[in-house]
Amino acid sequence: MYIGTQPYQGFRARHTYTATAGQTSFSGAGAENVTLTYSDEMYIDVYQNGVKLSPADYTATSGTTVVLATGATVNDIVEVVKYDAFSVADTVSAKDGGGFGGDVSSSGTLDVTGVATAATFEPDGDTAAGDNAAIGFTSTEGLILTGQGSTADVTIKNDADATVMQILTGTDDVVFTDDIDLNSDSAKITFGGSSETIILEHVADTGLNLQGSGTNTNFSLLAFHTSNGTVPDLRLGKSSNNTVGTFAETASGEALGQIRFTGQDSNNATREGAMISVDQSASSTGSTVPSDMKFSTTGTERYRIDSSGNHRWQHTSGDPSSFSSSAIGFQITTTGQFVTATTGNTGYVNRTNYSSGTIYYNVFLINGSSTVGSITYNGSATAFNTSSDYRLKESVTYDFDATSRLKQLKPSRFNFIGKSETVDGFLAHEVSSIVPEAITGAKDGTEDIGTVKAEDGTIVHTDIAEDKFPLEENQTWTKTGTQPVYQQIDQSKLVPLLTKALQEQQATIEALTARITALESA
Repeated sequence: MYIGTQPYQGFRARHTYTATAGQTSFSGAGAENVTLTYSDEMYIDVYQNGVKLSPADYTATSGTTVVLATGATVNDIVEVVKYDAFSVADTVSAKDGGGFGGDVSSSGTLDVTGVATAATFEPDGDTAAGDNAAIGFTSTEGLILTGQGSTADVTIKNDADATVMQILTGTDDVVFTDDIDLNSDSAKITFGGSSETIILEHVADTGLNLQGSGTNTNFSLLAFHTSNGTVPDLRLGKSSNNTVGTFAETASGEALGQIRFTGQDSNNATREGAMISVDQSASSTGSTVPSDMKFSTTGTERYRIDSSGNHRWQHTSGDPSSFSSSAIGFQITTTGQFVTATTGNTGYVNRTNYSSGTIYYNVFLINGSSTVGSITYNGSATAFNTSSDYRLKESVTYDFDATSRLKQLKPSRFNFIGKSETVDGFLAHEVSSIVPEAITGAKDGTEDIGTVKAEDGTIVHTDIAEDKFPLEENQTWTKTGTQPVYQQIDQSKLVPLLTKALQEQQATIEALTARITALESA
């Protein structure tokens, strides 16, 4: 059942057991300390005290146990001799591993656990110069090259035994130690396949181009453009007519190019952090078409430089003088206006130098049309204005007692906490019941403050009122305490009361003067 007198591996094994009284089942390791196993009952012999038993005298079906039909006597010797069957297809006899003098073919898998060396390797069998040898792999894992040594690097060399490429597995780097020549107009490096490809290509009189090519798409990802030898630039965008190195004319409003900043959140989901894009804003075509540059976060545009040169934050279009009531944001125009807008309220600052007439430096609007105040100057003075046109007012009356109200006011002298300077003024809450329009806020007013956190628990802001920090997506505000909201006073609002009280006092003075004059005349 075996070849040769001293086989490398044994094909016959003996298992010896000493029986106990009435023992029928024999398994496990025998006197040879080898565990009994067999694959076919036809290839075992069972002996009891040196006498070979008939297969009818025992059962051997489990592959690990032999069961006697009749129990053994104590100290009986039971031996199980196991044989392994094999078949030989192709064989070669050689010393120390030997070798093959002819061709070797295999229809199955060829595994080499040691080092495989070859003086030459021609997969297609064609040794002619300039042939196109190819290695084909049907495995889904493709070609795997494993190097030797402490770093297990893979090295690829040329005919002159010079290293041209190394795959450094210790650092996950791929290093080209020789030049990659892209001087030829047609030189390129291609990654991918027929359906989706990225090509790094040299383009004549243009520069180096990184191009993406898909099933229905052919576009330039970026190009280091030299403009026929002039100053180089970096271009992002899509190519014109599938031509590498040139860029397409697009319809009005279509994106010419984008830079996106993306990453993964704590749940390993892809999140877009920010984007910079350039859009064509005119309907005409040509290389000098003015375009808008946009900056966006989480898919929402935050800032734009439009084709006219206006800088717009949040609010991205519209004329400063006609903002809608839904406008939010601010902008700096090419004419020097600084425009601010919140929901339902708009204003702008005119930065134009004064030449003549009245310049509106700061204008406050309601719904983009009605002016409620302004700061103006005319070359010699500045005015702080509140709208007071009679066409804006109704229920006008001149008959009220100003003196009595005036006498309720309590002018005082004080210094602000932490300041040594003494000043004249009022306590806001003592004025609020007399001239309420002069006071903003409530006595002993407070507001809730809290902490703003991102979705992952990162603290974005602390000790801030909820209505003073518009929350972004997935941000939360949690109350942590309160803080004072101090009252304010617009002392100019006291002027009408003072004027009316002075008029009343002047009328009284004039009446008393007339009586005195009359008494003196009598």
